[in-house]
Amino acid sequence: MASEESRPTLLLLAQEVRDEIYRLVFTATRLRIGERWKDDIRHLSKPAKDSLALLQTCKQLHEEIGDTWKSYVLFDFVSVFSFMDTLSSLPTASLDRVRHARVYGGQVQLQQHTGVPLTSRVRTTRNPSNLGDLLNILTGLKLDSLTVLLDHRCSAQGEVIRGIITTSVGWKNLYVMTQSRTCCQSDWTPAVRHLGCTKPGLNIAVYRSLSLRKPMAVLDPDDRVLVTRDMKSAGLWTGEILVIAKRKFDEEPLGGFWIQKPLDLHFGPLTVTWVDIRDTCSEARPRGNVMQQIVEIDEYDDVEKYTWYEPWHERAMLSLDDDEGDNEGYNIPIPRGLRRDLRA
Repeated sequence: MASEESRPTLLLLAQEVRDEIYRLVFTATRLRIGERWKDDIRHLSKPAKDSLALLQTCKQLHEEIGDTWKSYVLFDFVSVFSFMDTLSSLPTASLDRVRHARVYGGQVQLQQHTGVPLTSRVRTTRNPSNLGDLLNILTGLKLDSLTVLLDHRCSAQGEVIRGIITTSVGWKNLYVMTQSRTCCQSDWTPAVRHLGCTKPGLNIAVYRSLSLRKPMAVLDPDDRVLVTRDMKSAGLWTGEILVIAKRKFDEEPLGGFWIQKPLDLHFGPLTVTWVDIRDTCSEARPRGNVMQQIVEIDEYDDVEKYTWYEPWHERAMLSLDDDEGDNEGYNIPIPRGLRRDLRA
């Protein structure tokens, strides 16, 4: 039996091997951050326990890893407000290390502080509530991948997606997932797909899931198809939709992809900062006092997995036995002729 001294340890491995181990560990790590409200309950999300335990193992590992871990982990934000609050507070040296982010929602509902007038810079900003505009505030953002989850509560999904693609900077690869939808809802996919034909240096693909009841099915290449026609005119009831946008630039783009000017910027650079917005506005919250707070510790076996906080497909199933076919309270009509297929 090998003695205690002769047993291999991490620190006895070659530096390049240790670096690869660090990369693999942090690539499989996500940090869920932020808070959201539902009714009168505040849900506070926190990362899984010991997510960054490797940094605390010993002084040598801490020094070897440094802040390189920020380039590998997935920063997972439960709201746009949390996304902006967290990233805008980072110094530029730390912000440009963040390479993978996911945010739930594409808009933030802002409300003015009582008795505090809006500053001229906030008042003249085109639309500070859209994620596409807010991204431009984060000077120095260099995301390799930005993932956005849009549930059924976002009534302007197409506008949000087009805004991120055409007016924002700070990302190289964009992935947007939306919830299941009916053939009665407005179909924004043709306009989004058309951007890939008219904008130089931009490649866009739109996929729809073949499974209505199965969340995350759209991530499975075997359970999705490429959207090539108008889904509304075709009468398609689709599962989740995935939009993939990849930016292409010349071999030596000026300044790199993250500070390139947007492909279609009509409104000029934003002069407002997140501090300006936070000084005069706050995130709109449910009326009444918060009666309860729930701390949610993130538990996962795959960093790519996601959860719909308002699962549309489950709510839609509740009305399948309703003769009128209305999903009362959610304004999502269910065509009478599709009920039989949904029950299957």
